[in-house]
Amino acid sequence: MSEVIAIANQKGGVGKTMTSVSLSACLALNNKKVLLLDLDPQGHSTKAFGFYDRTQYPLSMKDVIVSVIEDIPLDREQLILHSNENVDIVPSNISLAGINSKLESAMCRETVLKRFIDTVKDDYDYVIIDTNPSLDNLPINALTASDKVVITV
Repeated sequence: MSEVIAIANQKGGVGKTMTSVSLSACLALNNKKVLLLDLDPQGHSTKAFGFYDRTQYPLSMKDVIVSVIEDIPLDREQLILHSNENVDIVPSNISLAGINSKLESAMCRETVLKRFIDTVKDDYDYVIIDTNPSLDNLPINALTASDKVVITV
């Protein structure tokens, strides 16, 4: 049974990404299977594990959200990146910045991320969600999908 943990705060610069990356890496060092969801358009969690260039990955969190809303299957092999630190990552980049308009019109918009997580969480001990610094639909999705929340200050 997987545990889903969101790292959240509406303020930027409080250590959400550092906490997400460090927690993910520490859990992996302790032989836990970890999936890190980078839900911040800045993509710093993705970059922290060495994936700097968008051309290194064909799919991202934006594609996840669109696929759930539009009920389009997604190739998990192309989506999930495997880091040298044994942390699996669903990457993010600036393309996620415009997704709020798509989420606004979606049915049950606060559960979009949970619906995706439900399809992958049985493969992991932990799913860690690095949220963006806001109170828009992305962190609301993270909170809805989570079993626990770490609020960094």
